[in-house]
Amino acid sequence: MERNPSHNGDEDAGRRAVVTATHVLEICQDVGSCWHDLGITLKLSPAALHNVDNDYRLCREKAREMLYTWMEMKGNAATVGILADALEDIRKKSIAQKLLGVQQTSRDQIQRDEQQNSRSRTDENRFQRNDDGSHGNAGGVHYGNITFNAGPDSNVTFFGGNNQRSTVRGTKKE
Repeated sequence: MERNPSHNGDEDAGRRAVVTATHVLEICQDVGSCWHDLGITLKLSPAALHNVDNDYRLCREKAREMLYTWMEMKGNAATVGILADALEDIRKKSIAQKLLGVQQTSRDQIQRDEQQNSRSRTDENRFQRNDDGSHGNAGGVHYGNITFNAGPDSNVTFFGGNNQRSTVRGTKKE
């Protein structure tokens, strides 16, 4: 079956992504009773399909294990695009679309995490110290435009995004 070329670079990148356990778990219930046809389309051996059939009772379990077997066999060549194409070949376009949607959601989450980590690093750089390691006033700590005054042996702890914690210790002036 000939595929329509994509005009979206993000979609192409998503199709090239390696299938993960998250992808498998998201679609194995939907694959259900067509697991065997999908396994044949993915070019799994009859022996591998027979073993899955004998070892598992429920169709979703068979689908999950068949996909894990395929992933193990193909390694990094087990891509979202190949699996989506195989699903379309067995007339399961809705599952293919779900798979591609899971991939998009994963990429979106990674981008959000990267943005949050970037903001957290910026927050950590807001601590201001003098060249001697002190905070400008005895035990005082500046965080952005907020100054905390603590005793010389006190600790001030800041909590940032992603549960990151920074502790600044007061300094003793002699």
